[in-house]
Amino acid sequence: MRNSKQTKLSQWRGGLTAAHRLAGLVALALVVSVLAPSAKAEKVLRVGLQSMPPFKANAYSGNGPPGVFLWNALYDTLTDIDGAGSVQPMAAESWVNIDPTTWRFSIRPNSKFHNGKDVSARAVTEAITFLIDNEGKLSVSRNIRNAGIVSATVVDELTVEVKTSRPNPIVPTQLAILPLFEPSHFADIGVDKFALDPVGSGSFQLDKWTPNGVELVRNEAYWRGTPNIERIVMDEIPEGSARVLALISDQIDIDIAVQADAFESVKAAGGTIDAAPAPRVMGISLISSKKIVPSSADSKRPVRSLSAPVNAPLTWPNSSLSSSDSAKAAQLTQTIACSRREPVS
Repeated sequence: MRNSKQTKLSQWRGGLTAAHRLAGLVALALVVSVLAPSAKAEKVLRVGLQSMPPFKANAYSGNGPPGVFLWNALYDTLTDIDGAGSVQPMAAESWVNIDPTTWRFSIRPNSKFHNGKDVSARAVTEAITFLIDNEGKLSVSRNIRNAGIVSATVVDELTVEVKTSRPNPIVPTQLAILPLFEPSHFADIGVDKFALDPVGSGSFQLDKWTPNGVELVRNEAYWRGTPNIERIVMDEIPEGSARVLALISDQIDIDIAVQADAFESVKAAGGTIDAAPAPRVMGISLISSKKIVPSSADSKRPVRSLSAPVNAPLTWPNSSLSSSDSAKAAQLTQTIACSRREPVS
């Protein structure tokens, strides 16, 4: 096998944008490519995935792998996050915070959905409205309500006004997870059918579903320019060793999430290892359902156990507990763990 080259990835204009976004969505994404020298390989990008997204092209169903590898090709989002973590224009070319709880987004003119309809303010308002109303709350896990958005309204064809319940300086950053669906098509067939027959405005569009994956064709009218790659073929190959064998034998060009023990084999075959770390926020909550209050009745009375009914208060004898008092918090945790269960008065 010849030495690997980066020609194919550099030619995939829309794919490069998607790859940058993946760095912010995956804690550690390993993308491995072995690029074949044939003429066909210059036009078709073949990708091996651990799994296909269970909800197909429904980008409202999550914001992580495996779905993002497909969704970032099919859909533009309102804004974008670059490799440095900074918010950048995408479907919205600019925005302004006109008062503490109001943002206005200007939509990029001449951007088209795959069915030829214009990307407009209506597409943005209907996407946001769906996600914050009752139907969206029940049917999707991609939750923009963390941004505190309470409404989105059309100001004119290319201007959207977004209201929040509180001042929020990072609304444009949080809307980088808002994919835009063509609103008329989505309204006509509903979210479940749309997952099988999507219409977005991304650099690639659906050609067909296959038994093991999906095939996409380039969007000839993409606002950034026509991608040089003509087709993307994504196949589900669950076993890591099988993906590596497919890579080395030139059945695929990119292996997503290659196993570390295969690095040397891939390099020996002329492949390239590309690791993209990203930040992750994790939290631990010990007691979240009850307020710790001093006991006014009996200084020696033991606190109620965590197994007590939910309306049983937790008490700490003749004392108060601040969030910064780690020693007392540890003592309280130990006391709760060892205390007896009392009847609820």
